[in-house]
Amino acid sequence: MSKNLFINASKDTIEVALVNDKTLLEYHKFPRNNVLSVGDIYMGKVKKAMPTLNAAFVAIGAEKDAYLPYLELGPHFNSVNKLMRMGVSGFKLDNRLNRFKPESLLEKQGKIADVLKKNQSVIVQISKEPISNKGAKITTDLSFAGRFLVLLPFSSKVNISKKIGNPETKKRLRELVKEIKPKNFGLIIRTVAEDAADNDDIRADMDELLKKWDTFYTNLKSAEPTRKLLSEDNRLRSLLRDMINESYSQIVCNDESIYNDIKSYFKAIDPSKENLIKHFTNSKERIFDHYGITKAIKASFGKTVPVANGPYLVIEHTEALHVIDVNSGRSKQPDKGREENIVEINKEAAKEVARQLRLRDMGGIIVIDFIDLKAPKHRKDVLETMQKAMSADRAKHTILPMTKFGLMQITRERVRPEVVISTTETCITCNGTGRMENSVLIVDKIENDLEYIIQNQNQKGLIVTVHPYIYGYLKHGFMNLWRKWQWKLKSKMTLLKNDKLNLNQYSIENKEGEALVLTE
Repeated sequence: MSKNLFINASKDTIEVALVNDKTLLEYHKFPRNNVLSVGDIYMGKVKKAMPTLNAAFVAIGAEKDAYLPYLELGPHFNSVNKLMRMGVSGFKLDNRLNRFKPESLLEKQGKIADVLKKNQSVIVQISKEPISNKGAKITTDLSFAGRFLVLLPFSSKVNISKKIGNPETKKRLRELVKEIKPKNFGLIIRTVAEDAADNDDIRADMDELLKKWDTFYTNLKSAEPTRKLLSEDNRLRSLLRDMINESYSQIVCNDESIYNDIKSYFKAIDPSKENLIKHFTNSKERIFDHYGITKAIKASFGKTVPVANGPYLVIEHTEALHVIDVNSGRSKQPDKGREENIVEINKEAAKEVARQLRLRDMGGIIVIDFIDLKAPKHRKDVLETMQKAMSADRAKHTILPMTKFGLMQITRERVRPEVVISTTETCITCNGTGRMENSVLIVDKIENDLEYIIQNQNQKGLIVTVHPYIYGYLKHGFMNLWRKWQWKLKSKMTLLKNDKLNLNQYSIENKEGEALVLTE
């Protein structure tokens, strides 16, 4: 299994493609200097509290105010507020939160208007980037993400990823983090910690997280409304941090500064992978073109997506959800009987759906319309295939069983805008309208142009070039339209055909070959 990561950086954007055995698994495209990133922490200013929504809108320096629902205040909101007041006043926390006395937990069923007031300052963290015409979604339940651990201020719990299945590994990790966990901090042990080379790597990650905490608290002293208090690792580093647990053959980048940045990043966190990084220096060809990624992107992001052995998916998007229709097409499944063949088609489709969700980073509600299956056992087989196919998806998701009507519903976490790639081109005949001028009107235009040129410009021996379809229309029959025109205009003309012209294009030249009429 060969996994490769390709990074194409331009002046304004960065594209990242994850390829596994020549199959495009993930594609990310984002601004090189992203203003708002998930994980960034700000000193926000409450603009208004909305009792009807039980939420507040908070200014963080963006064009649109961020959205803060009551439930996103988190149980430790009172402690966060106290910390803010201490930080702004310059109070120095010895050994981080050792001397900090946590406040009472916030009620789950409270009202936003009882907690936040207009113009109140509040520490917030971006949990979802702006999508469409909506502002960012924020939380006051702070967290600091590292490679192996997530640090949770004001908590005392140690949670471990459900994807770590080995009981001995779980026990070892729990015992280790309890040793290194600071007072008044909780920890989440990430899945990638299972592959940590030794305990020193996890201890080093803990130290890096505490440095982040120190930077955040130091910045509180000079905090002003809408000021950023802590930046998450840039988007590219965050991606690499989350993907680093996977086995790569190479990481190829076309930008020297990013190449050096990645190299130094790996040198700090995992020197063994430093040699995997390659610098693409071919100036005559784009990196994505060279490795066939451009073609793979165009093939994978269309409305219709082919599935192995003949079936295909039709992917539609609405404001509220995504709908994916599974079609058998010209399926080449072996003849096992109708129901068995449909099971196989649905299984292959489920694998492709899982790839598409990850590739396009589709979030929210996804409804898949599979081909109907009668037997509950077969519907369960498709569900298990989908669950297995999505097990590698890092986004939080829930998969509901297939209904008797063949519908399966998936909810998938959405924290960034969906990746949308246009795979269509504007039709040069209709200019994207889906309609073109009536061929009879085109013939009338040609006749009018000829009449004007011959009678008003006194031109003789004209040469007219048209699309083969128009040529056949004008030349059809003995007393064809072309003969009638020559007789009517009392002028001998030459008619040529050119299949490179569009149906509504034509040219008229004089006998010297000078263009008199040339349609676009």
